[in-house]
Amino acid sequence: MNRSIPFVIPAMLAFSLWFLGQPVVSANTLIDVNTATVQSLAEALPGIGPSKAEAIVAYREQHGGFATIESLTLVKGIGPGILKKIRTLILVTPPGQQSILQSKNTVDTEVAARNAVQSALDRANKDAARIRTKASK
Repeated sequence: MNRSIPFVIPAMLAFSLWFLGQPVVSANTLIDVNTATVQSLAEALPGIGPSKAEAIVAYREQHGGFATIESLTLVKGIGPGILKKIRTLILVTPPGQQSILQSKNTVDTEVAARNAVQSALDRANKDAARIRTKASK
């Protein structure tokens, strides 16, 4: 009998128990930074407490939402390290997408979609310019 087998079974059991205790992130549990509340951001995202969550919501309200996940680095106190921690836990739904869903059954759906895409592109370009400016300082 192989001597490593008695070690392998307890190790596999320990790993299984550890793995079962880990949080499972699915599409249903992702936090949309364009719609999340201060409380949900603070509770669900590591490294984001109430003050950073408030800063995220304030930035979102002031600038019309986030165009990309990287745009979060424009919020004071959120740098590449925090972004790396939360990247897999968040998503960014373009602000205009809700209007597309609401106008789904109307004749203006195509126009609404074009407008939402253009709006998202405009925001992404503005955010990219802000990121470049911030990086050059």
